[in-house]
Amino acid sequence: MIKKSWLMLCLILGILAFCGCISLSQSSAKFQLALPIDCQLGKDCFIFHYVDVEPDEREIDVNCGRQTYNNHKGTDFGIANLKIMEKGVNVLAVAAGEVKRVRDGIIDKLVVNDEEILQVEGQECGNGIVIAHGLGWETQYCHLKQGSV
Repeated sequence: MIKKSWLMLCLILGILAFCGCISLSQSSAKFQLALPIDCQLGKDCFIFHYVDVEPDEREIDVNCGRQTYNNHKGTDFGIANLKIMEKGVNVLAVAAGEVKRVRDGIIDKLVVNDEEILQVEGQECGNGIVIAHGLGWETQYCHLKQGSV
């Protein structure tokens, strides 16, 4: 029953937000975000994971689906294959802002087992940037290619 109620609430909120009946933004000031990767969404880049909006052990994404994992706080974009990654894809700031933090120099490597997970503990973002956009908004860009930041 709880799951059905939660899904119904998600559906209602989604419809109201889509119709413009409610605002889900954090501020009444106008703030718009652009795509953070130089690609055509759905053609040569894709969204793999959305934010987990459920605060408990359940995973529910912003579309009331399951394309997330527990406590995930971002949107993960991916590209078609490793060849394209090696060639390089431009990552773009989603809005004007001030660079707050930068990390570069982390070796590009897929983490595939528990030992490797422990090796990157505290640096799971890898090479990345944090940008403050004002109005309380910050964006974080992770898993960037070594030497590109």
